[in-house]
Amino acid sequence: MTKNEIIALRETLGFTQAQFAECIQSRQNTVALWEMGKHKPSLVYQRILKELKEKTAGMTNKARTK
Repeated sequence: MTKNEIIALRETLGFTQAQFAECIQSRQNTVALWEMGKHKPSLVYQRILKELKEKTAGMTNKARTK
């Protein structure tokens, strides 16, 4: 997941970096580093972010069809 995709996912959820980090059981500083492109998520976090993105996409698609 790219830094822009991480930012978009967090913003879609309406979370601050701290809230997003808590949601995925990480730290705000780690999320900030991902979003700045200084570090990439580990394989574990890549999977977590992918699953969250898929769930979020499902939620937004349902909202659009209502």
